[in-house]
Amino acid sequence: LTIAALTMMALFGCSSGEDEASGSNNNSSSPPNITLSATSLSINEGDSTERQQGTIRLRLSKAADQSISVSYTTSDDTAVAGERYQAASDTVVFAAGERDKSIAFTSLGNDNYDQDASFNVDFTLQSPSSSANLVNNHLSVTIVDDDPEPEVSIGVQRLDVREGVGVVEIDATL
Repeated sequence: LTIAALTMMALFGCSSGEDEASGSNNNSSSPPNITLSATSLSINEGDSTERQQGTIRLRLSKAADQSISVSYTTSDDTAVAGERYQAASDTVVFAAGERDKSIAFTSLGNDNYDQDASFNVDFTLQSPSSSANLVNNHLSVTIVDDDPEPEVSIGVQRLDVREGVGVVEIDATL
């Protein structure tokens, strides 16, 4: 029976388990991957007195035995920091054993009808750089305008004008 078991292991490449016990399993020594819960995020604009937030989650594929730092910085695209969103630059630290972190981004509301606007968030693995793999390093955030499109109204229902009379003034309001 022992010879048969050794022959089967030799034929099919099975091990006796010694490599697993010694810790040479490649999966357990590979660094965890850090992923974003999405590569794009939408935040409603809100009114001029409101600040709306959108949250993104960073996740480690497995717990690490040491702390891992990831920095992030926002940058303008069609949205301008201080006008449409709150600029942010910080570092997220995963303590040993932690797997999830959340980051909130803030839009600055207004009462003006304007186009949706966007800004970028770029992520960089800080320390230790060989302790993890940063799978996604960019997030695009869209601020969705929620103000109604303005309407033009003219204060005259009907106006009869003869040629050569001169100038006619009409009030129009937004």
